[in-house]
Amino acid sequence: MKEEYTDTIVELFYLVIIADGEVDPKELEMGRSMARIEGLDSTEFENGVAKLIKDGREVYADCVSGLKKLTQDSQVKFLAWMCLIANADGFMHNKEWDIIYKLYHKELKLDRQSILDHQFKLNQKLRGYQF
Repeated sequence: MKEEYTDTIVELFYLVIIADGEVDPKELEMGRSMARIEGLDSTEFENGVAKLIKDGREVYADCVSGLKKLTQDSQVKFLAWMCLIANADGFMHNKEWDIIYKLYHKELKLDRQSILDHQFKLNQKLRGYQF
């Protein structure tokens, strides 16, 4: 399950960071912070993202499939992370919002408020985390 968990979060991260056509360094750094806080192997995470960028393949279907295999709590947490990552550069681009909205609302049928509440919890972790 851990490998599938990692693959899904890498795919989701990839979808968000490429959504607006620009890979922002602040979004990448937030992704690295997410990986550390979530206990993901940093090399595995970085290599997974680099592989997807090089492949340029469509990952949306794989990502949705992976998300649907996770618990609702994990789905909420992943989407909350993606909101934080999309906002890391100070602005959530419409295309970033479109992918996040499509995933949480249309694909997973998650409650927006639960994602917002979890973002608050993650922000607290980020402030308390020693890098």
